[in-house]
Order: sequence, then structure tokens, then C-alpha cells
Amino acid sequence: MAGFEINKGLVSIATGYASGNYQYTKIDRYIASDQLNITPGRAQDLDSYVNANGHLKRNVLKHMRDGIAFSTPYLEYRDMQRLMHIFRMGMQQPDCIGLPEKKIRVRYFNEWTDDYDHGFFYVPDVQFQYGGTYKGYPMYLPVSMEFIEY
Repeated sequence: MAGFEINKGLVSIATGYASGNYQYTKIDRYIASDQLNITPGRAQDLDSYVNANGHLKRNVLKHMRDGIAFSTPYLEYRDMQRLMHIFRMGMQQPDCIGLPEKKIRVRYFNEWTDDYDHGFFYVPDVQFQYGGTYKGYPMYLPVSMEFIEY
């Protein structure tokens, strides 16, 4: 077990690739401090059922589909554009896909293992909420985002 590392943070997006390795950009600064939920080890069932005696019979698949959900803090235009640049760079990496699929590679801290995991995630539709303008540029109210593992 490696434990949490400050330089890796909680959530990072792959924005580079060299010599067979992904390089990650930490996005913790774009996550509201009380609005991050990481669900590691999310089990998937296939054809699970309750038998005639009321006992659950589970068929749990080996592949788990982890999830990450968060909201941004209020962001000025330049900060939102920095975050969106990270997403756009992430969608350009090997095995990732741009719009409309929005497939990215994410590294995240897993409490179950006290270590980092990574995987390919898709980003469901994001609704950008504007809070008017500041010095002529858009201001963004907190925006909810989610990463769902493939």
C-alpha cells in the first residue's frame, strides 16, 4: 500500500503519454472542497435474483465500474477554460475519445486499497450554469460533473 500522495491529489486526468506511460494533471483545485464523491469497487451484478425462500443469489462480475462525482466551486471564465483544456487534452490521449463520447483516463485515490487506481471513464453530459458576467467574462456557478468507468 502506497498511501495518499499530495503531488498526485485525489483525482487526475491523463493529459500526456510517453514511453508507454500516461502523465496526469491533478484537478483537485477545480473541485469544491465538500463536493467530491469517489465510489471505488462498485460491483456489477448479472442476472442476480431472489430465490423462492427470499435469499438473494448474486452473480457478481469481476470488473467493477468505479464512479467519481463532484461539483466545481464558482469559477471565473479563465479557470473554467483551464479545466476544459485539461478535459480536451485528456480526450486526445491513446485509447481516449473526444466528443460526443468524452472518454478519458482518470487516476484517483482508492480508500479500499489506500493506493491509486486508474481506468477509462466517460463523462456524461455536463450542464454549464452561468452566474452572469464579471469584468465582461462569464462567471460559472458550481457545475456538477461525473466520471463513470467503462
